[in-house]
Amino acid sequence: MIRGYISYYRLKKGIGFITAEDGTSYFFHISKLLNEDAYQGSPVQFSVEAAEEKSDKAVDIMVLPAKPTEFGTIKFHNHKDLFGTIITAEGDCAFTQVTGTATFSPNQLVTFASRSIRMPGGEVKRVAYDIVPVPAASLCHGVITAWDGTAGSLETDNGGHVTFSADVTAEKDAVQTGMEADAVLSDNGIVFLKPHTQEPGITAVARVVNINPRQNYALVSGPGIPRAIIGNPDTSLRHGCYISGEFHKNARGFECVRHTIIPADRVLHGYVIDGGTRVRLINCGNYPALELPKNVLLSRKDTPWLPQDGEVCEFLLDREERIIIASKSYPLRCFADLGDEDHMLEELAAKAHPGERWEFLSTSVRAKPILWNYLFQTYAKLQSEMLDPENGGSLNAVMDFYIPQSDNPRDAGEYAAFNTGLVDRFYQDIFALFKKVPQPRPGRPLYRLLAFDARGNGYGRLLAYLDPLPRRARYFTQTSELVFDVEARIDTNFEHILSDRSYRLIPDEELQNCTDRTTLEQRLNPLLLNAIRTVQNRLRWNFKTAVPQYYPAKKKIQFLLPLCLDPGIPDKVDAVLVVEKVGKVYQVFTVLRPDWAYNNARLINRTDSDWLTPSKIAAGDANELF
Repeated sequence: MIRGYISYYRLKKGIGFITAEDGTSYFFHISKLLNEDAYQGSPVQFSVEAAEEKSDKAVDIMVLPAKPTEFGTIKFHNHKDLFGTIITAEGDCAFTQVTGTATFSPNQLVTFASRSIRMPGGEVKRVAYDIVPVPAASLCHGVITAWDGTAGSLETDNGGHVTFSADVTAEKDAVQTGMEADAVLSDNGIVFLKPHTQEPGITAVARVVNINPRQNYALVSGPGIPRAIIGNPDTSLRHGCYISGEFHKNARGFECVRHTIIPADRVLHGYVIDGGTRVRLINCGNYPALELPKNVLLSRKDTPWLPQDGEVCEFLLDREERIIIASKSYPLRCFADLGDEDHMLEELAAKAHPGERWEFLSTSVRAKPILWNYLFQTYAKLQSEMLDPENGGSLNAVMDFYIPQSDNPRDAGEYAAFNTGLVDRFYQDIFALFKKVPQPRPGRPLYRLLAFDARGNGYGRLLAYLDPLPRRARYFTQTSELVFDVEARIDTNFEHILSDRSYRLIPDEELQNCTDRTTLEQRLNPLLLNAIRTVQNRLRWNFKTAVPQYYPAKKKIQFLLPLCLDPGIPDKVDAVLVVEKVGKVYQVFTVLRPDWAYNNARLINRTDSDWLTPSKIAAGDANELF
């Protein structure tokens, strides 16, 4: 067997070159690797297979283990193209992570092996491989109390003092006394020290808007911080929770270098009044109304949030009881304390009919996103029905009831319930049951969630004191509203779709990178025309292709139609066309992503569609759907 190292490797192409110890270069194909952990720079042993036309090939390639001996901190990591840079005590070191089996975050301390490699163009570059995060037990944080250019002292957070030399210090020229620093400790003291050389950051409050566990980062947003990244986030971080953190601005936006999670009981709720200029706390007695400044509003994904009368707002107060951050919330959170929402959804999913699927094909930013959206929107619909003047507030949608002490001493108290619209495996209605909080704090809900149960089961036995039972949300009055008229014409609003919603149609990276709107519209127009013709033919073949959805703003049933923009793949749904009946024709209302469309359609009933099904839909990162 011959020994050498991988001097060039491109996973996407499945090819590379190995440089042997005598300097000879051998071509190899990925199929000849005997193990998967191969990187540019990895030591290997292999055999040679003679080739008649080209150079000899390496076969039976075994990647040898290399013990990481150097330390550094990740400067940046391009997760898409799989490359990055490490800041070391000797200077920056490039790395190529070709297999994609691990991800790294900015400022993450790592240990690695390295090798100088002559690149195809002749340039010699030091390449890192076998990169491993430094164990938390070996890390410490502190303040540099002394530094003379060659040696210094670090006071750690626990009060200890450790000396270090320039040989283990990154960015030596920028080090100053008083700087904070992160260090790697061993039995011999500090083996690597990375000072915080950037300017002092901004201390602010933000809300978690996305968590990507696969690529090991989270995104947060707050007033003055449109979007910031948290690398290597704490596992206790949850979508929608609030943090207080230190933010630093860089070329790509903001980065949160340190954060603490704000307890959920500090999140308050209120209803917006006076056109969005003030917010009143619910259940607050004589508690005064609070000003809702515009500079604390957390924007939605696409557009700024402009509070409207009657909307639910969640917010945090500072010590002077002024609002420091506010965002649009949901009526259900205003109504009841739900506890751990992930656990709540798991409980409900376990009791619902086993034929339901509550997750999309790909990983989403939250657990069971379909069920989360369904539950919150169902309660919002029930509440709107009770507040609708046409109903006179007489509909039994969300109902409260009382169990007297004399009838049932153990369960005496005030309760509330609503019909989730879901059924268990015996097709019995599942109800959400709540108990009233004895002394609710200002801005906190009146009720707390007890359980989800069918009547007569568990907490469902309490429904014996409620008659009539809460009814399901009502989205239509006649089943004929759910049937699409295949003979009706479809009129398309090309201006709206191609100009305002083109980003929901673009099927490939080439179009996504197109900055010329005219060129974009010219390329999308024939694709859209062909997709609409195809779906019309499909409707004539099977009218069930059109899936009904409910649109709350108009209180109308609309229909969802699949748009397959690639003529070569007629069954791949790229976007969903939303149409509604106006007069004798259907007019195009907008275009949605498939995951949004399914969430809307599931409100009415579980779909039996051959194209709009969670098993075929990749989840996006949007959760603020209504």
